[in-house]
Amino acid sequence: MRITERFKGLLRMAKDAGYVNVYSVLGSCMTTTYCHFYRIDELLEMPPGTSYTFMRHNNRWRGCANTRMVGNKDIGYTELFRTFGK
Repeated sequence: MRITERFKGLLRMAKDAGYVNVYSVLGSCMTTTYCHFYRIDELLEMPPGTSYTFMRHNNRWRGCANTRMVGNKDIGYTELFRTFGK
């Protein structure tokens, strides 16, 4: 995930709308879709131009969250651009 000025602007809009986390889909196995949650406040603190990556463990999906854990205060990465990126 690349931190840019445009992305930070979208994060500010999402935070003002009441969202706390952004999640990105890592992949799926069988019928479960795995994702990683990023705190909006932590992403806003990062300087533009940096990349934020999630390092997976040796076991492919062990320890990863899944989309069943998504709550009302979480927004997906693509949904963030679709909703606030107009």
